[in-house]
Amino acid sequence: MLISFKDLVVLKDQPVAVRPCGPHPDAGANPRIRSNPYTTPQDATTLYDATITALKLNDPATGAPLISVILDYLATSHGWRTGRGYAGEPYGMSNQLFFKNSVGGVVWVMDLSTFLLECGWDRWHVTHGRRRPV
Repeated sequence: MLISFKDLVVLKDQPVAVRPCGPHPDAGANPRIRSNPYTTPQDATTLYDATITALKLNDPATGAPLISVILDYLATSHGWRTGRGYAGEPYGMSNQLFFKNSVGGVVWVMDLSTFLLECGWDRWHVTHGRRRPV
């Protein structure tokens, strides 16, 4: 294992493309994703217990070095969901992990699988992973 972080994941308060789950008092609002346990009516979801693990591996066929990154968290929906990919809705939303140096500069970006959120999720376990050459 190269590195593992728990509770050090910080998500910027960012607007997201979500749909209300049924009638919603804030249907015209601009909902957000937060990584802290404090929510407001503007929050689409809260992510808890986020962990990032990075592993250095070797490709078994070629011996080339690989890095495997896993993002793991629990998600709770606050009456919102992401698009499902039909009826004109986009499927989920893009999901990227930014690794920064000590002064805040981005040193590496990893695209992860699509972020999804469904109605009724209450501390739903979600794992995203990606492996790529170093």
